[in-house]
Formats: sequence, structure tokens, C-alpha cells
Amino acid sequence: MGTRGSYGFRENNIDTLYYSHYDSYPSGLGEAVLQAIKDKNYKAKNLSSVDALEEDAQDNDFVLRSLYCEYAYVMNLDTQMLEFYRGFSTSIGNGRYADKGEYKASLGEHYYGVSLVQEFSFKEIEKENIEAIVELMNKLTDEDDEEDEE
Repeated sequence: MGTRGSYGFRENNIDTLYYSHYDSYPSGLGEAVLQAIKDKNYKAKNLSSVDALEEDAQDNDFVLRSLYCEYAYVMNLDTQMLEFYRGFSTSIGNGRYADKGEYKASLGEHYYGVSLVQEFSFKEIEKENIEAIVELMNKLTDEDDEEDEE
């Protein structure tokens, strides 16, 4: 089964997000998005030059279904920040999507939109080692998973 997620852009307060069916964890899709920022491919809003990114189906609402959307990466062109989100939100978390969606699973659990974990400035990404940022993303989401288990 794939690790589903979402990626895309926010410009003039409008999202253009895409559904990704496979490898959406930080060392997959996350690393590809970070590389696109480092290479400044986001300026043309064209990610086709990054091998791991394809023009998947546009789906701005997938981030509202955190039971299914495990990770999301939004390149906010208004703020020049990469917004990193995590799914499996059983309570309303942080970020603009967290309180927008609600889904009741078959066993009665409620899931909300993806929750904002961290923002990274484009300038920081352009200067930093991508592997170090991916490692931080993994650490941040591992901590979230441990809190959910308690």
C-alpha cells in the first residue's frame, strides 16, 4: 500500500495541491519537494524537472482527510515558506486545514484535516543540507506518533 500525501503551492491565498499515491513520507516526496525549492523550481510552479514529482491529479481537498493523507508539503509562495503537515489527526491540530475536514471512521474515530508540524523558510532550505531537514521532519513526526500512542 502506498504512503499517500499531497503537495503543491499556495499563491495569493489560493491552493493548487496534488494527490500523491506513493512514497509521500519525508525521505520520498518530502525530499523531492525540498530539492525543488533548493533548485528554485518553485518559481515557475513547475515541478516536472524533479523525478519523484509527477503532475498527479489535482485535489485541494485531500488534505482535509487526514486518515488517508499521511503527509503534505505546501510551498507557500506568499510567505516563502514550506509548510510541512502530518495526517492521522484525531484532534484538531494546527494550520489552516486542521479544522476544515472531519471524517468518522468505521470504528467511530474522528479524523480532521492534516495538522501543521513545521514551517521551513525557502532561504533556510536553499542553504541547508536536504538530508538534515528530512531527518528533522522524521524526528518531528516520530514525536507526534509517540504522543498519539500515549
